Amino acid sequence: MKLLELQNVKKSYKKVTAVNDLSFAAESGEIIGLLGANGAGKSTTIEMIATLLKPDSGFIYYKGKDIQKEPQVIRREMGYVPQEIMLFSELTGRQNLDFWGRAYGLGGRALVEAIAWVLELCELGTQIDRPVREYSGGMQRRINVGTAILHRPQLLILDEATVGMDILAAAKIMQMLQNLNQSLGTTILLASHNMAETENLCRRFLLLKQGRLMADKTKIELQQNNISLREWFIQGVAE
Repeated sequence: MKLLELQNVKKSYKKVTAVNDLSFAAESGEIIGLLGANGAGKSTTIEMIATLLKPDSGFIYYKGKDIQKEPQVIRREMGYVPQEIMLFSELTGRQNLDFWGRAYGLGGRALVEAIAWVLELCELGTQIDRPVREYSGGMQRRINVGTAILHRPQLLILDEATVGMDILAAAKIMQMLQNLNQSLGTTILLASHNMAETENLCRRFLLLKQGRLMADKTKIELQQNNISLREWFIQGVAE
């Protein structure tokens, strides 16, 4: 089933076209890597899907509904992880989870169970009751993802979720996303410059260049052509 579909989407900032006639669809349960050099339109695309920006033209559908007309349809079933860490540094990790859980409409026993589930999934341990400002960068990133999945979203979109993290900390987040997809069937759209983690996690790759979709390949297709994601990316950007 097509969970998400973009049709001829365009977005410009003054004289700069960030996204240009972009069309693609995501099936339920897919894990898709959104790739491109700086300025390719990845973040703008993600922000339009997250209903933070409105396209100048074109359509974005979630479960067949136009999200420009009915944004609540996607908002209640989506988790969004931006590049910036969206946490309150003076609050503890648990208090942050409680705040965002309530923002998603959770309460009572459902909220308690959701926080317990995220704590286990994110491997946050006993430090969860310390102020976030005392956390390592990797732990802040993990709980940042945790706040976006409390309500067990059907669609999770991430914009450079592991930027600035060391290899081990980033690997924990990638494993967490893999577990989320396997246990809940969550559809994941990941924008990243990290070729290794994207190749390991994703099963399909979209390459953007100057706001356009230049290529759409599955992991199986790359393997059949005996080419790594990094090689495919460099060839696509250079063309």
